Amino acid sequence: MQKFFTVTVGLIITLLTILILLRYLPIYKKEDLHPIILPGAFMLKFFTGILVIWIHEHVYRMDDFSHDGQRFLREGEYLYNVFSVSATDYFKLFTGIGETPGLIQKYLHMTNYWSAGDLTLINDSKNVIRLHSLIHFFSGGNRLIHVSVFCFFSLIGLIALHKSFARFIHMKKWHSFILLLIVPSTIFWSSSMMKEPFLFLGIGLFCFGLLGKTSRTIRIMSILTSLILLIGFKPYVLVCFLATLLFIAWYNTNKQRLARSFFSFVLLIGIAAYLLPNMRSAVVHHLTRKQFDFINVGQGGLHVQADSTFYYFQPHQYKHLRITKNVAQLIQPTEALYYRVGSKESPEKVFLSPSEEKWPIVYFKPGCESYIEINRIDESAIQLIKNIPEALFNTILRPLPLDNGSQLKYLAMVEVWLIIGLIIFTLFNKRALKPNEKPIAVGLVFFALSLFVLIGWTTPVIGAIARYRFPAQLAVIICCLLFIDTSKWKKNMW
Repeated sequence: MQKFFTVTVGLIITLLTILILLRYLPIYKKEDLHPIILPGAFMLKFFTGILVIWIHEHVYRMDDFSHDGQRFLREGEYLYNVFSVSATDYFKLFTGIGETPGLIQKYLHMTNYWSAGDLTLINDSKNVIRLHSLIHFFSGGNRLIHVSVFCFFSLIGLIALHKSFARFIHMKKWHSFILLLIVPSTIFWSSSMMKEPFLFLGIGLFCFGLLGKTSRTIRIMSILTSLILLIGFKPYVLVCFLATLLFIAWYNTNKQRLARSFFSFVLLIGIAAYLLPNMRSAVVHHLTRKQFDFINVGQGGLHVQADSTFYYFQPHQYKHLRITKNVAQLIQPTEALYYRVGSKESPEKVFLSPSEEKWPIVYFKPGCESYIEINRIDESAIQLIKNIPEALFNTILRPLPLDNGSQLKYLAMVEVWLIIGLIIFTLFNKRALKPNEKPIAVGLVFFALSLFVLIGWTTPVIGAIARYRFPAQLAVIICCLLFIDTSKWKKNMW
C-alpha cells in the first residue's frame, strides 16, 4: 500500500510539473497559441500512451512484458538495479565505456535487447533502455511516469516541428498545430515508451535548426542535439535527411525543373554506386541482412543460442526439436541457419545432428498476422532497384482491404485514404509557392519518398510498416499544408 501511494504521488507530481512548465513557459506568443493548448496537447498524448499499452495488452493479447515498450521498460529496470550493486558498473554499462561481455553476462544476461549484440552499427535499443533506467531513479517503476516523460519530450519535438513550418503555412497557427498533433499514426507512436518519441524529438529539432526563426546559436544547438538523437534512435532517418539536403542543394544549384533535377540526381547516385563498388556492396549487404531479420520475425520461427552462435529454425522444422518453455533440444537431423552473436555477416546454412545439448531459447514466436511476401534482395544491387516499385506500393498504399492483419489495420487503411484525399484536395486547391518555399516542398517530398523506399525494401510486416513510416506520412501532410491557403476560402465565402 505504501509503495502504491508513493508511485501515485510521484505520477501526480510528474504530471503537474509538466503541465505547469507547458502552461507558463513563454514557448508561444498568446496571439499565436492559447496557453491552455500545450497542456491540453500533453494530456491528449498521455492518454494516447495509455491507449497504446491497452491495445498491446488487450487487442494483441500480449502480457505486460511481451511488446517492445514493456520490454524496454523492464530492461531499463534491470540496468537501473545495477546501480544499487555497483555505481561504477552501472556507468560502464550506461555509457558503453568499459562495457564488456563479462559485465553484460553478470548483470544483463536475462535481457533480450541489450545482450543480443550490435547487429547494426549502433544498437539503438540500448539507448531506449538507458533512458528508462534514468527515469527509474524517480519513477518507482510506475510505467505511467515513463509514459508521461516520453510524451513530454515528443511534444517538445512537435513544438519544434510546428515552429519550423508554421510561418510557411497559410492558416492560423493554432489550426496548423492541432492538425499536426492529431495525425493518427504520429500521435500514436510518438506517445509510446519506444524509440519513436525521441526520434520525433530529433526530427523536430533537426527541422527547427534548419528553418527556425531564431538565433544562429540556438539553431546550431538544435541541429547538434538532433544529430545525437537521430543517430542514437533511428540512424536511417538521418540518412534520408542527409540525402534530402544533398538533393535540395543540387536542385538550388542547377536551377533546373524539378523532374530534370530529380533524374540527374538519381543518375549521379548511380554513377557513384558504380565507381564505389565496396560502398555499394556494404549498403546492399546491410539492407539484405535487415530484410532477412525482418522476414524471419514476420514468418515466425525459433532462435536459440549455442555459446556465441545463434541457430534459426523455421516453423516446419519444429518437428525435429524437443521444445520446452526455455530450452530446445535437437532430436532429428535437420538444417538450420546460423550466425554469430552481434555479427553483421549474412547467416549461413549448417547441418545439425541430434545431441544431448539443450539450447536456451532467445526468440520463439509464431508469424506476424500482417506478414506479406516481398522480393528478397539477396545481395543484389540490381534487385534492389527492381524492388523500388514494390517498396513504394507497400509503404504508401497498404494496408489493403484484403490484406491479413488485426482489426486495427482498418484504422491504418483509413489514414492512408485520408492522406490520399488530402493530396487530391491540395492538387485542386493549391496556391503558387514563393521562391523560398519551393525547396522546402521539394525536400519534404524527397524525404518522404526516400523513407518509403527504405522501409519498403526491408519490412514485410504491414504493422511494422505502419509504425516506421509515420515521419514520411507527416512530411507529405506538411507539404500539402504548404500549398493550402485558407485565407482564400473566407474571401470566396463572402
